[in-house]
Amino acid sequence: MIRVPRVPEPPGFAAVRDKGAQWLRNHPPTQPAVPIDTQARAERTIIELGLRDGEFLLRARRRWLEMYLSARLTLDGLHEIAPLLAAMVEREGLRPRTPSNERLRR
Repeated sequence: MIRVPRVPEPPGFAAVRDKGAQWLRNHPPTQPAVPIDTQARAERTIIELGLRDGEFLLRARRRWLEMYLSARLTLDGLHEIAPLLAAMVEREGLRPRTPSNERLRR
């Protein structure tokens, strides 16, 4: 097995991730996307394959958020590649770091 070094989370990522998880707990889907009789098996498969919170996905999400925060990716682009992450960014009011934004923070 190849060991991949952990990538540090960009500022604000943990808050966005936690808010998204909280929102999903408070707003469950009205209709299950997976039939009830196969949900346990599907959940187990997702976990085993690391499709929910595998290191590869976490690194990709961190990279996309960092690209957005550094103004290398637009919000529209973020919506295309990671719509849930883009929705969390909008809810949290996160904006790309630009010289004018940095002056406002001080």
